[in-house]
Amino acid sequence: VMEGQGISLGWRHLVERLVASGLLVPVTDHVLRTGIGFYVIWPKNRELSDNARKVRDWLVTQA
Repeated sequence: VMEGQGISLGWRHLVERLVASGLLVPVTDHVLRTGIGFYVIWPKNRELSDNARKVRDWLVTQA
């Protein structure tokens, strides 16, 4: 897409910096909101690894 080979769909939080910098250009202002959330789950009898905890904590800051 960034080389002029078509169009793409993308999650706003992943493409907004590319649009702001001009690397991508929106072809419409349409936004689809699904209302679907993300969930982090793990077994009750296991602690999260350090990396999994970092991902969980990052997701919480994005909510």
